[in-house]
Amino acid sequence: MTALESLIKEKVLLLDGAMGTQIFAHKPTVEDYGGAELEGCVEVLNERRPDWIKGIHAAYFEAGADAVETNTFGCNAVVLAEFGLAHRAEELNAAAVRLARSVARDFAGPRYVIGSVGPGPKLVTLGHVDPVTLYRSYLGQCRGLLAGGTDAILIETCQDLGQIKAAVRAAKAAMAELRTRVPIWVQVTVETTGTLLLGSDIAAVLTTVEMLGVDVLGLNCATGPDEMHPHLQHLAEASPFAISCLPNAGLPRNEGGRTVYPLDPAGFAEKVLATAKEFRLNAIGGCCGTTPDHIRALRAGVERLAPVHRSVREDRQVASLYQSVSLHQEPKPLIVGERTNANGSRLFRDLLGREDWDALVDVAKDQQREAAHMLDVCVAYVGRDEARDMEALLRRLVTQVTLPLMIDSTEVAVIERALQTAPGKCVVNSINFEDGEGRALQVLDLCREHGAAVVALTIDEQGMAKGVARKLEVAARIVDLVVGRYGFHPGDLIIDPLTFTLGSGTEEFRRSALDTLEALRGIKERWPGVRTLLGVSNVSFGLKPAARHVLNALMLFHAVKAGLDLAIFNAAKVLPVARIPERERQVMEDLIFDRRAEGYDPLREALVLFQDAGPRASAPADPALPVEARLRQGIIDGEKQRILSAVDEALRSIPPLDIINLHLLEGMRTVGERFGAGEMQLPFVLESAEAMKAAVARLEPHLPKEGGRAKGRVLLATVKGDVHDIGKNLVDIILTNNGFEVRNLGIKQPIERILAELAEWPADAIGLSGLLVKSTVIMKENLAYMAEQGQRIPVLLGGAALTRDYVERDCRAVYAGPVLYAEDAFEGLRHMEALAAGRLAEPDRNAAAAPAIRVLRRGGSGVDLDPSGRSSWVRPEQPAPEPPFWGAREAGHGLPEIFAYLDDFTVIRNRWSFTQGRLDDAAFEAVLADKAEPLLQAWKARLLEAPLLAPRARYGYFPVQARGNALRVFAPDRSRLLHELGFPRQEGGRRLCIADFFAAEDSGRFDVLGLQVVTMGEAAAAHAASLYAADRYSDYFYFHGLATELTEAYAELLHARIRRELGIAGRDAADLRALFSQGYQGSRYSYGYPACPDLEGNAPLLDLLGAPDLGIGLTEGFQMTPEYTTSALVAWHPQARYFSV
Repeated sequence: MTALESLIKEKVLLLDGAMGTQIFAHKPTVEDYGGAELEGCVEVLNERRPDWIKGIHAAYFEAGADAVETNTFGCNAVVLAEFGLAHRAEELNAAAVRLARSVARDFAGPRYVIGSVGPGPKLVTLGHVDPVTLYRSYLGQCRGLLAGGTDAILIETCQDLGQIKAAVRAAKAAMAELRTRVPIWVQVTVETTGTLLLGSDIAAVLTTVEMLGVDVLGLNCATGPDEMHPHLQHLAEASPFAISCLPNAGLPRNEGGRTVYPLDPAGFAEKVLATAKEFRLNAIGGCCGTTPDHIRALRAGVERLAPVHRSVREDRQVASLYQSVSLHQEPKPLIVGERTNANGSRLFRDLLGREDWDALVDVAKDQQREAAHMLDVCVAYVGRDEARDMEALLRRLVTQVTLPLMIDSTEVAVIERALQTAPGKCVVNSINFEDGEGRALQVLDLCREHGAAVVALTIDEQGMAKGVARKLEVAARIVDLVVGRYGFHPGDLIIDPLTFTLGSGTEEFRRSALDTLEALRGIKERWPGVRTLLGVSNVSFGLKPAARHVLNALMLFHAVKAGLDLAIFNAAKVLPVARIPERERQVMEDLIFDRRAEGYDPLREALVLFQDAGPRASAPADPALPVEARLRQGIIDGEKQRILSAVDEALRSIPPLDIINLHLLEGMRTVGERFGAGEMQLPFVLESAEAMKAAVARLEPHLPKEGGRAKGRVLLATVKGDVHDIGKNLVDIILTNNGFEVRNLGIKQPIERILAELAEWPADAIGLSGLLVKSTVIMKENLAYMAEQGQRIPVLLGGAALTRDYVERDCRAVYAGPVLYAEDAFEGLRHMEALAAGRLAEPDRNAAAAPAIRVLRRGGSGVDLDPSGRSSWVRPEQPAPEPPFWGAREAGHGLPEIFAYLDDFTVIRNRWSFTQGRLDDAAFEAVLADKAEPLLQAWKARLLEAPLLAPRARYGYFPVQARGNALRVFAPDRSRLLHELGFPRQEGGRRLCIADFFAAEDSGRFDVLGLQVVTMGEAAAAHAASLYAADRYSDYFYFHGLATELTEAYAELLHARIRRELGIAGRDAADLRALFSQGYQGSRYSYGYPACPDLEGNAPLLDLLGAPDLGIGLTEGFQMTPEYTTSALVAWHPQARYFSV
């Protein structure tokens, strides 16, 4: 370990400030440069004006810098060639280091010299310079820096992941040549857009460098310290490296033709020191616009900062130029698109033969749209130059596709060319021991040099491993080599235990699928961190397409259950297991598990079963069925194309009204029955509704003008003050597609507006919806008002906060007409069917009311209150944690970060209503694996690609004191009271109030209150409305549910950030599900929920946070808009838990 490496573990290092700013303060002339041909080459000033450069170094050392950077930012051959000096690169770099070191020796204590390596003007990923030339250019520069005696190599102001990889490789190669070692630092430049110049986000940067063996990763240039916070936040949470931060003196401004940086030394130091404390930085300094005075101001506070040691993260990822993708996908598996492979796709091979590069890129884009997570790229084609083709394709792919790449080749030279060309972190497919370890060692050397994960096949000198024991034997040898000898993280090793075709009938392969499944289990049990991969379609080679689809789907299903992490397949052609006919599933599973018996061979059965079948993506309708049956079945299956074909055929012999009333509505009735019986989930119901809508639209031109009279009319509305409409809209969908005419008035509807609409559009019933507890009160008030107006129209009530008892007791008591509780859309449908048939019974108002529930409590009424009126159960805690800043600020996070906090279970089971009902375990698992989980992955990919969500947030910390049941919120400097937040108190039990968890006013201490608000933006609500208006019921339902949970996920992410910043994250549960169940210290309370049910509290909270800057407002009922918005206050106290008042 070098002295500099030891020092950065002991203290926060202070680096120098801008070199260019100081050089140009001397106003160099042509003569200073040594001629017009060298004008602008500041590196020659190390020779021409060494007194200037030494003076700059000395000024920074005098200001207190621990280290200075050499004046070598552009001192590599590619840049120096512009001045005719490429041949002097090594010499000039060595001289610059010696110059800086001569100054360092004049100062007491350890002072260091760091060799600066800049990006140059040519971007390798865009093809401005070829990778080999750039690498050699950096190799010469690093040789010179090392020869001069640099203490570290700093690759800074990086804008291109390809350039980072080339420079790091060159630095390590130069050290190997010279038999020395110094730390390698990398600093990237994140623009105000939130990415590097070429579009890479900070997660992609981290993933790219993680395997390269650098020592420090940080940010410099482009922006001031404030703008760097979101990116430093990610590094602080995920980076195993020490973190550096060298910002500009604020965002530059153009004043009178001059570039001006707004932060003076004091202002700069205040912001940088706060940033260093907040994100636990290891090295700080300045970039453009900073001077020795800026560094001197930092020196005064840097000694108070404590160093932080970081560890390797376990979540291994891969990255494209643009984004990082975790190898651990939930739900599994990670999908590797197989169609960019010349050996597996005839289309791809033909396009490659024609060198139609644009069309090849389109194939890749199609897989991206089909929810692939990664692309397997293979261009091996007999008679063609594979290395040339690989480079030509990758140069186009890497900038036009956002997915990481799996480089698939047997040729070492092709793999090397690909890794030189592709930015980000790739996966190499593959190594094996077929010819011993020689080739595997070559490939692993390349993977380690370029920072790539690797696929290893269970093949050795004896051939492909067959049988579980042999597969695990070769796997053990692979793990020993890759993890043991090469030091790869287990998560960067992906083992493919191979599967063989079951279609040949060869005896030695009859158990091969079963052996593969058992090998998957064995690998995951023995080496839990190692990943697994299968080329799923190999299992079905030789069979007919229809048989292949079924066998592939079932093999994938069982492989995932056995522990499969990655699968190479075409996501667009996956057959949902739930839609495989029972007989076909039984035969193919017998084939997979080799369940042969006397007189029964599943392979022979499969050949007969699929003898005349063509390829299909789902079970086809039986054309032999009467058209009436196909109409009903088309509705039940939700197949829009099939139903339209059946409708066209039915019109030849069946009156259009009979098609609707006798057949289509019969199909919808069956759908409702299956939903009510728990045999069908809501997403499939919505597919049926879309099919119904399409069928009716096709029939409309053929209906008589008055012949399409609906069963009845319903007026729907969400009550005043409530902005939630998903439940009401589902009722609209179900009623409309079951023959009722619906007028949907929308959200926030006062009762006067509803009754005015009723007068204009006479209806048979009114449906009122609301999500909030307050909405249930408004419903009762609406019924009382309607009674005063003499109304007796039936009213249906529904919403999450309603109970059957409240409707049938409290609401019926104030209204003379029928008042009916609808737990879900289908109960609403049953009420309307009864009304239409004249079977709706008037409620018996003389019936004895159900006895009220008595709540029995042990002991007394509750704990005592202390003299100041606070719960004596709550312990006074002191001192309060110190936040990293006071006041409010915007928090920048992207969707990939938010996805990490998404509760997939809640999305699928609750928001999307995939519930087991009466399905057995296997059938429900099939629904999840074949429908729900791929659907969630597809929606995630869709949201990343399309700008439908615009997540923004603000959060902050305010000094507070508790007075009774209220929190008094003060300005950051505590000079004035901003707001007083009142909260209710429990009447019994622990008699809690939120104010109890904060320091009391009479203690004389101030406490800290965390506040937060997040939103998905107005565009999200508008998109949901557009989907609903376009009758895209399924997409509307999925989008709404996912956007709602992403809002909650963002709130969880920001809440986790607050806990980290307050230093209480040590109690966070490691498991995400446990975390969501309040597995942490620091409860998050939101207005409208049991501890603080009054929505009025949203007004001061949003005011404190400056939420209007995010476009967030309030309705007259104090609900936040846009719809996908949530806010909270955070109590750090260890006893603060959720409770009800």
